[in-house]
Amino acid sequence: MGCFTSDTKPKAAGIHGHSMRGEVQEAVNFVLNQGVEEGLISRVELHLACTKLKNMDVGSLTDSACVVHLKTHKSKEYMKVGQTEVITDNLNPVFVRYIEVDYTFEERQDMRISVYDVDDFDPKASVEQNFIGAVEFRMDQLLMAPDKTLTLPIQGPCNPPENLGNVVIKGNEKKTGSRTMYRMQFRARGFTQPAIFYRLNKQLTSGQFVAIYESETSKRVDTDLHDFKVVEIYSSELVNDNENQPAMIEVFSW
Repeated sequence: MGCFTSDTKPKAAGIHGHSMRGEVQEAVNFVLNQGVEEGLISRVELHLACTKLKNMDVGSLTDSACVVHLKTHKSKEYMKVGQTEVITDNLNPVFVRYIEVDYTFEERQDMRISVYDVDDFDPKASVEQNFIGAVEFRMDQLLMAPDKTLTLPIQGPCNPPENLGNVVIKGNEKKTGSRTMYRMQFRARGFTQPAIFYRLNKQLTSGQFVAIYESETSKRVDTDLHDFKVVEIYSSELVNDNENQPAMIEVFSW
């Protein structure tokens, strides 16, 4: 990492006769396609955070967002596959919006995560505003790393390089889950702080927890009771379709 400025296909055996040729060929194609879908391609979640970001603002802290790009041997150039939300006034942001990528085994897939400081919060404006720097890695490096986690220093355009902070990437291979939906509403009582919000965290296959939902901020008026909006989330997103898998709720105050 530095500063950023002929295939052979399997053939079906010959089938003699005519009455079942189409059915057998369909079965062969189905098996081959199943091998591609189930054995060679995996859906991976990328959960992102930054630590010790350089402060890019005056009178406040950096308002950051990450943009994720993917390059394969087919595309030969980086293509945008997703971006996080913007987190304001925070030099150690933990992003709730994760990015999903199809990982193809035995194929090189280069990833680039660019970090930006955002000044224009218009929903129609691009988050790609003030470039802080980027990190690069390969998907196989992430999936073979301990706990499927990489912590990489952000590389900027300056030479010599300056300390811009780090990007933490946590990978999670996602199962093709059911469409079971959880519908939940949370209520908090006993907090003395006037304003609180919560984060809902899922457990990855590595055992680590990552945030997948952040609530609105509830402001207490005449009571210590905080009511939050209803949350709808798929079982596969929250507990990987495993009713015995734990989830975690974190409560924060302003």
